[in-house]
Amino acid sequence: MDFCGRIYSPQNTILSKLLLPFGEIKNLFQRLYHLILQTMWRELLSGEKIDYEYVNLFLFIIFCILSLLFYYLRYYHQPILITFFILWLIDIATSKKKCQQSNAFSSVFTTLKEDTVQIITQSSQQGSIHLEYDQRQLAFLAIAQSQIYSQSFQTVIGTLWQVIFELADGTRIIIDEKSSPHQALSQAKQITSELAIPIPIHFLDSKGNSHYTASELPVEQQTPSHQINVTHQGQQWHIYSQWRLRDTWQLLKQIVSEIGFILFVLIITNFMIKFGGILHSLLASYFGFDTQTIILSISDIISWFNPNIGEGGYLELIIAITLMMIQGIIISQTKHLYIDENCLTYRVSNNSKQTVPTSEIETILWITFPKPMILIVGDQTTIGIQKLPTQQAYPELLLKTEQALQSSQITSSE
Repeated sequence: MDFCGRIYSPQNTILSKLLLPFGEIKNLFQRLYHLILQTMWRELLSGEKIDYEYVNLFLFIIFCILSLLFYYLRYYHQPILITFFILWLIDIATSKKKCQQSNAFSSVFTTLKEDTVQIITQSSQQGSIHLEYDQRQLAFLAIAQSQIYSQSFQTVIGTLWQVIFELADGTRIIIDEKSSPHQALSQAKQITSELAIPIPIHFLDSKGNSHYTASELPVEQQTPSHQINVTHQGQQWHIYSQWRLRDTWQLLKQIVSEIGFILFVLIITNFMIKFGGILHSLLASYFGFDTQTIILSISDIISWFNPNIGEGGYLELIIAITLMMIQGIIISQTKHLYIDENCLTYRVSNNSKQTVPTSEIETILWITFPKPMILIVGDQTTIGIQKLPTQQAYPELLLKTEQALQSSQITSSE
């Protein structure tokens, strides 16, 4: 039996190579930003003291070098920032267009013989790669979420669902990538049905009570945290999440993590210009080029964090804050599930809805990585529920949805 799949493997263009140095600078700032966030949230919320002595020293040296560079280019920093954002948008647009081209994918041909599996990958970059394994080496067939990144700035622009052979020794061979989980599951089921030795199918980085999950839901996560509300009227169940005052820290954390990087760049560049000036004066004094005395007051240091971007330059600041507010509104929207004996309907606030017949639901599971979500996988459609108030809300939503589905099936059978 033969199966044909494809894997996303874009080629580097001349434009992507030209944009790569700018992307690396952006990625350095982003790593610094996420390190600061990780340290801040773990120390604030968990009370842990994070020790990254060598990492902190390396980042501080890089920070000092960039601060000096920003100081020397201080009269041009606003045009530089605008140029960076424009190049960033160009990289996203060209990468999305590249995703739609057929030459951005490699072909994968999987042949199932009596006792072996033959896999041939053909790409314009590496030519043909031939692999062959005994079917007894196959441990299970995995389905994994894979994010698509822009070529230079490494911004997430989409998601694919990989179908993977997992061998007994831990080796993973990607044989296909689908645009949705239900398509990946359908492909995986077709492949396993043709194998001489049946193997299970697992969604990687998943938890739940389904046989498709990678691990069972731990006992401590099966205790209701009372963050998901349930109402029951007749044969219809209404399950919904709602942000509360006590979830403010988590809401702020999600907003800052997802969109706060732009505001961080505006603030940190001004700080780096001031700090670079101090370093310049210290180095000039040390090497005898300047004998200027440096006097700092508390108000001077506080002013370093003021995103002073010049006359008419507050447009970027307004845009950054507006984006954070929009993201906050999106994240804090109430998620609704309506379940009866015929169908399950998902709606976010008063926006458009998704529906899947209850008889067609294949599995419900909690994906924990790269971003948490509840997946409700049907034969023809998939519902993905993200941006819940807290991490504890995901297993609670999973359990209450399963209970509602079981109750509706019992009611319909009566």
